[in-house]
Amino acid sequence: MAAQYIEPMKAVAEPRLNGLWPRLAWPSPCPVCGQWSQDRVCHACMLRFAPARPRCLRCAIPLGNLSMSICGRCATQPPPFAHAVCGLDYQFPWDRLIAAFKFGADLSLLPALSHTLLAALQQPGAAAARNADLVIPMPLSARRLRERGFNQSWELARQAAAA
Repeated sequence: MAAQYIEPMKAVAEPRLNGLWPRLAWPSPCPVCGQWSQDRVCHACMLRFAPARPRCLRCAIPLGNLSMSICGRCATQPPPFAHAVCGLDYQFPWDRLIAAFKFGADLSLLPALSHTLLAALQQPGAAAARNADLVIPMPLSARRLRERGFNQSWELARQAAAA
């Protein structure tokens, strides 16, 4: 009998079963490098493509100068919000993984995506975010919610609020 590759679990039609995914995880190929891993995105790819980096405490863009805490733009024209947290940059491989999570309902990517957000919340400059009273996801229109079957922002916000 030939070995058969089973596609990682997608969003389950029955919402009460979606919470089972972390407990039913099995080794699968990393969607970035193809190496088999117990984690959906392997540890080596997480280290390589989601490194902690200094970011502006106000808008969260990457800062090249480690001695700065606020970017030049925020220093001269502060945005209307006080603080932002960013788990990763929207570039390879995260651009396609986020698209698979958001539009393909690949909930198996939730642990990797939430891990980057939770790691960013542990950075010294994220104390204000850690002490937030509320975590509010970006709402979806009723049409988009029907199309996707879930609100990806709610899934990430739920992980952040639990932590």
